Formats: sequence, C-alpha cells, structure tokens
Amino acid sequence: MTPTCHCHHTPHHPAAAPGAPVNQPQSTFTGKILDYVLPRNEVTGKREIRIIPLGIEKFLGSLNYDSICPMRSTTTDAALTAKVQHIFKKLVDQCPRKNLDWEIRVMKDDATVNAFCLPGGKVVITTGMINKLNSRLDATQEEQFKDLTFEDNVAAVLGHEITHAAAGHSARAIQFNLLLFTVGKIISYVVIPFYLLKDRTRRDSARTAEAAAQGVDLLCRFATYLFVQKNSRDHEFEADEFGIKLAHKAGFNIQASERLQVLFLEMSGKKVGANTHAVEKGLQLFSSHPPSQERLDKNRATILQLTTPS
Repeated sequence: MTPTCHCHHTPHHPAAAPGAPVNQPQSTFTGKILDYVLPRNEVTGKREIRIIPLGIEKFLGSLNYDSICPMRSTTTDAALTAKVQHIFKKLVDQCPRKNLDWEIRVMKDDATVNAFCLPGGKVVITTGMINKLNSRLDATQEEQFKDLTFEDNVAAVLGHEITHAAAGHSARAIQFNLLLFTVGKIISYVVIPFYLLKDRTRRDSARTAEAAAQGVDLLCRFATYLFVQKNSRDHEFEADEFGIKLAHKAGFNIQASERLQVLFLEMSGKKVGANTHAVEKGLQLFSSHPPSQERLDKNRATILQLTTPS
C-alpha cells in the first residue's frame, strides 16, 4: 500500500547571537542516539526497547498467515470482501505506521466470532464476527446505536486489530516473554545454586541446589505467566484507545466501539453496569483480555474525549 505523502514546512530560525551557545547539534546527535537505542512507538509515542527487527516481524506474520488463514478458507462473497477491504484501507491510510505489509482476509467461519492480527500487518476477521456485528442488541441498548452503519461496526473491530499490528504488540510480547524467561532461568539455575553452594556450611548436596532451582523455576514460570497476562491486558486497552482514535481520523462513527463492548457483554451473559464479584476479579488476573465492562467504560471515556468540542 502506497504511503500517504505528508509535506512539512520547515520554519526559518534566526541565527544565534554572537557568543551564544550552540546546543542544537548536540541535542540532535543525542536524539538520534536515543531514537536508535530507545525508538518511539509510532502509535503510542512512548520510547521502548525494540530487539526484534522489522524484517523478522514481517517474516513471522507472513509465515503464519497462509497456515492460519489460507486463501482457500476465505469467503467467496466478493461483495463482502470488497466492503471489508475498503474499510480496512481507509483505516490503514490514517495509520502512522506505513512500513508494514498490510493485508486483510475474511475467513469463512460462521461458527467463530473472532478477529485477530499477526505481526507485520496481517489481519483476519471471520464471517462469524461480521454476522455478530450485524445482529441486534437488546432493544433497550440498540436504540442508542441506531445511527451506526455496517462500515462503522466493522471499523470498530478492524481499528482495534490494526492498532495491535501498528503498535507491534506481537513483537513486544515475544521480546517480553524472552526477557522474563531469561531472567527466570538465570535466577533458577545461576543465582540460587551459587547462593546455596558458595559456603561450605550450606553445601548439603548438589541435589539440594537442583531441587531449589527447580522450585524457584516453577515460581518464576508462574510469575511470568501472570506478567504476560497483565501485559496482554494492557495491550488490549491500548488497542481499544488508539483503535478508536484511528477510526475517528478515518471518518467513522466511533460510537461503534461502545456498541462492540456491549455486544461482548451480551455474549458473555452479563448486563451493562453489573458489578463484578470478588472471585471474578481474582480470576481476571489469569485472563489475557480485560473484562468487557472495564473496556466499555474506558471506550466511553475515549469517545467522550474525542467528540466533546474543545
């Protein structure tokens, strides 16, 4: 997809007074070093460690795309595919990250309500998800969303998935897992055995050190799992927020993102605004996705922020 060209006007800066310190080259050089070591995320603007190169990110996406969603499994409905591709292109045109291999496929799977993205800009939406978007909510809920179109509802889903890819969530998750795995192994099989064996009074046996290492390794795995799930929930919130902003820039009705979470609440058998029990809150620590009520509340806040005149 051809990137949109943005022309920038460079303002004229007057020459510095004689004897005045010239800090610009130093700050530019420092900025370049910082951008290389801790580049800014194109979506969030935050600086972050990036150890997975763009080429690897694209390779991983392409490698799995044809196996997860081969062309033979896509819908034969040409009109539907064209509509979805048009919505997708409008969103991608507003996406700040232009260096990915953007592609959308509509998977023929009416039984599965799902949409997902792979690294490098590969996105999939199922016909089950599209059918669910076309279904009506409870009458008391549907009335407030009567102005939404098919395009708005699909854009709410695709904007979320495009943000996952643009923000590099898959790549960030991989390097986050590698970091936690490495730290856990170092603690389990280097730090703990060294501590147990460094003093002759503690040197009961090598078996003791091995048992301790295995126990710590198990604890590290559990802690890693909780950290990974927390990281995944943070990515979902991020994709919600910036997906709404992307759809807003592309000209879609962003109230569809609110409707989407109401739809998910209905699918889970819950009512909007229902209180979450303590047990449910505890179980959410093990979930990769935050509860729809919390996402609904945050989406409403983002929509209000974008639609309230300044």
